[in-house]
Amino acid sequence: MKIIALDIETLNLDMGAENLSFDNPKDWQTSCVCIHDHHREQTYQYVADPLLIDDIKSDDLIYSWEFLAWDLEEWFYQGYTLVTKNGTSFDLPIISKEIENGGCGVATQLNYFLNSPKTKITPYGEKDVAPKHLDICLYLRDITEGYRFSLQNLIKGCLGGSESKLMVAAKAPEEWNKKNYRKVLEYCCSDAEYTAQIYYYGRREGRILAEGRNDKGDTQEMKVKVWW
Repeated sequence: MKIIALDIETLNLDMGAENLSFDNPKDWQTSCVCIHDHHREQTYQYVADPLLIDDIKSDDLIYSWEFLAWDLEEWFYQGYTLVTKNGTSFDLPIISKEIENGGCGVATQLNYFLNSPKTKITPYGEKDVAPKHLDICLYLRDITEGYRFSLQNLIKGCLGGSESKLMVAAKAPEEWNKKNYRKVLEYCCSDAEYTAQIYYYGRREGRILAEGRNDKGDTQEMKVKVWW
């Protein structure tokens, strides 16, 4: 299966002061989007203005929001599945917004993945079609009755203790505000690639190993069977 794994970072520095909610895209502002194409082993980076990035080289794969829209459409028609970690409630609603509202203006292209038919008609009757979007976080919450798994815990549990996120998520807006754009892009690209690796780990092993946390704050090391 060909997949693209997507991750975003935002400009917002203070959730409390800006009255932000993780489940509401209102007032969130996108700084960058990174997409890892596992089939081609390439990670693409998108920002509002690529000219902000110093010393862009031809092999940097840094593009504008306009190219993000084109590329998402192309990936869809090439038969890719979109994989996210908490994309349903956070990443995708934010980047679906219009550019002037802090999004990337890609609602139409994302709808191809989110609303694609689950069956198709063939000469031999109806055939099941795999969903074109898989949210790892939502999938695991559904089958574990509410447990949440951070990307860091999934990385440690599935890929080993030597692997880790490059920074704490809350630091990314601070670094972007300091104009450390390359550092944030590297972090976002890394998270996108890790998301793809977790997906393929589950697909290969048939399970996920990680510490989960429920809404009461209880934690538990879990081995979760997956069917993706």
